[in-house]
Amino acid sequence: MDEGDHMKAVIIRGYGGPDVIELADVPVPQPGTGQVRIRVQAAPVHPVDIATRAGRLAEHGLMAASGDVGLGWDLAGVVEALGPGVDRFTTGDMVIGMRDLLTAPVGAQAEQVVLDTDAVAPAPRSVTPVEASTIPLNSLTAAQALDLLALQPGQWLLVTGAAGALGGYALQLAVLRGLRTVAVAAPGDEELVRGLGADEFVARTQSLGGAVRLVVPVAWTAPWMPGSLACRPWTPSGMRARSWRSRPVPLPSRCAARTCTTSGSIPTDRGWPSSPLSSTSAS
Repeated sequence: MDEGDHMKAVIIRGYGGPDVIELADVPVPQPGTGQVRIRVQAAPVHPVDIATRAGRLAEHGLMAASGDVGLGWDLAGVVEALGPGVDRFTTGDMVIGMRDLLTAPVGAQAEQVVLDTDAVAPAPRSVTPVEASTIPLNSLTAAQALDLLALQPGQWLLVTGAAGALGGYALQLAVLRGLRTVAVAAPGDEELVRGLGADEFVARTQSLGGAVRLVVPVAWTAPWMPGSLACRPWTPSGMRARSWRSRPVPLPSRCAARTCTTSGSIPTDRGWPSSPLSSTSAS
């Protein structure tokens, strides 16, 4: 193979500390039926990447005890090649996507990645590729948690860590589902979380139970959805993770494929509606 047949990818060949991470030369992947190859512009580092590198997923039986593993889950980039049967995208499209195979030899932290088209969505034009790359895993985690809660419109949801990436998406998706929300965040983040749709706000410096009862003076039976991931990395639905430096960005009222969401105002030439929260921006 010549130089054009290879690319750089972040991989590990064993578990341990940061020293096991390798920037390796690997073959450029070729898209199969129903797949696209994406030239990656940005791929975030999540806590799950650190857990993978340290061997924690292998300890829980979620990964093999040995073998090459590519790091990285979600990405933003440009479609570079199409596999047979692909008609949703064309080369040059700006997209976001997520690689959800734990044992894939090449992850999202690579120069090029092949994904099934149902794991890819058009990228928002209102944010940078770096910002867009943080959308898929964070927002999908929030969407799956809300699905499991199965709340009905008008019910209340308590979201802790509401100014974080996962909590911010939970707020916006809850609003789109007709839920009422109480957001818990730092005092300085009240304007942000109210802009994301929170009905009520509780500063995290307050006593949680008493403060919530003051703003929602009814029998409190609402579910609690933790958006802060500092303590427990696991839930019954799987790993929770958020990008370290990301902030929530507005969502549209309809989502695409398994990535389940995108952000900002979606171009109408793709047939996507604009977000009812698109006037809100997060720093």
